[in-house]
Amino acid sequence: EEILYRAAENNVAEVVMGMAHRGRLNILANTVGKDVKQIFSEFEGDIDPSSTQGSGDVKYHLGATGVREIEGRRIAVSLSPNPSHLEAVDPVVEGLVRPKQDRLGDTQRQRVIPILIHGDAAFAGQGVVAETLNLSQLDGYSTGGTIHLIINNQIGFTTLPDESRSTPYSTDVARGVQAPIFHVNGDSPQAAIRVVQVAFDYRQKFGKDVVIDMYCYRRHGHNEGDDPSYTQPILYRKIKDHPSTAKQYGERLIREGALTPEELDAIKRSISSRLEEAFDAVEKKAERFELQDLSLVTGEDYAASCPRTSVNEHVIERVIRGSTHFPESFHLHPKLRGFVDKRRDVIAKGGSIDWAFGEALAFGTLALEGTPIRLSGQDSGRGTFSQRHLAFYDFETSKRYVPMQHIAPGQGKFDVFDSSLSEYAVLGFEFGYSVADPLTLVIWEAQFGDFANGAQIMLDQ
Repeated sequence: EEILYRAAENNVAEVVMGMAHRGRLNILANTVGKDVKQIFSEFEGDIDPSSTQGSGDVKYHLGATGVREIEGRRIAVSLSPNPSHLEAVDPVVEGLVRPKQDRLGDTQRQRVIPILIHGDAAFAGQGVVAETLNLSQLDGYSTGGTIHLIINNQIGFTTLPDESRSTPYSTDVARGVQAPIFHVNGDSPQAAIRVVQVAFDYRQKFGKDVVIDMYCYRRHGHNEGDDPSYTQPILYRKIKDHPSTAKQYGERLIREGALTPEELDAIKRSISSRLEEAFDAVEKKAERFELQDLSLVTGEDYAASCPRTSVNEHVIERVIRGSTHFPESFHLHPKLRGFVDKRRDVIAKGGSIDWAFGEALAFGTLALEGTPIRLSGQDSGRGTFSQRHLAFYDFETSKRYVPMQHIAPGQGKFDVFDSSLSEYAVLGFEFGYSVADPLTLVIWEAQFGDFANGAQIMLDQ
């Protein structure tokens, strides 16, 4: 909540969040502003009557988008859906954020901010976390820094920290990107607020990731029917006798004279009443609700019909000339002169077109029509078999040049990125990008067929 207030004060347009299921309903209701009646309705199995089981998915997995008005400023707040392979959502959120920033012309990447909420065991144990952190400063994937909030329950289902990691802190993986890490007591709301103020300011000033490790505990079992005392009997005896954060803070406010006991009770009653009224309304089937998505575009933006995709010879020649033209100052690699000349010869001599050249012509004609294209993968600029060469490097200076970006004025944006040696996080990022900006052709290239195995979790989710 404090991040949202800080963001509104700093002209942030949107905050995009990702998290697993623990605490998700709280975030949906109190941070995103999702109607509590809708949440209750979903628990009644009323999401999508046409789906097999009525509900379509586990309630904890659903996302939402809302608009909050904070001190006279409107700020969009989104929570990405997450089928809950724990941290699979992390790179997806980064991919959602990047095109939103680009559409706003947000070159400083300060107007759309990603927030990832983690569990301690997952942050240390899920490899996609390290992969996502590694993307944070790469040219094709940076979103200007992510605020990571670890809800540190000091347990993963039934597994204690000394069984779930080899490092002192669950946050140690973030040292790889030199992210500042704040450890804060979850029983002290004011300390937590101070920490997020510093974290937000750091992110905006330096454009890098920052991690908040909020030490807490899980009062109940991992799910509604679980008894945690089977595996942690002493820990859960202590937790049972430990007063809740709300109780401790309420007593402090009364002690300091900020609230009277009556005012504190009134706050509790108002919250209970709001929930009771919402539940009663759903029980009476008073309302129905629509699901929301996270896309930047609406159905009206799509073409009503599929256009003809063939092009005439003039267009092909224009793409060939544009994609084989270099500035006079550019020094082409001597071995690539024949490669470029062969492509030019298609115009003059009617030469053959191989698969890689056909792909290039497809990209070029789309770009001419105004369709943005984003291609990423391992070594995608040159192509693994030295077949593609969409990106060229000056033989004298190593400066990169992409002719496909200079076919014609006003063409669609064309990007090609050599990714990190990751499949899981990179595909997640590209999926998120395609969800937020479906009018861009987004392509992820697995370098080899077996490399796609590393992305299988993302494909499944």
